[in-house]
Amino acid sequence: MENDQFMCPTDIITGIVFIDGELAMLTLTADGELRWTEYGLRQYLSMKKDVLGFIVEGKQIRVKAVVEKEAGGICCGQFGGDFVRKDFVFEPLIDQNGWCYKLRQYLDSLG
Repeated sequence: MENDQFMCPTDIITGIVFIDGELAMLTLTADGELRWTEYGLRQYLSMKKDVLGFIVEGKQIRVKAVVEKEAGGICCGQFGGDFVRKDFVFEPLIDQNGWCYKLRQYLDSLG
């Protein structure tokens, strides 16, 4: 379920999720960024450049991505270094189906 009090006009879906056992606000923006804060650091994945796909594992959603090896974590959309596969796993507190639908819809829109 989209939470209107946290959403900006450019957000597709926003919600509170678990990431590594910690609560975080996760947003999929209309410009194709999956954004969150983890350990006090702003993180993001570009759906257009970094994300390969996603799978559902029980209550968790595992986003498969390719990230720059030297980046020291997930913070992508850049080029110039070696790349590695990295999974980003989150668990929505509510509306897992909504997250799956919006992620699939965005990925399908890329062709």
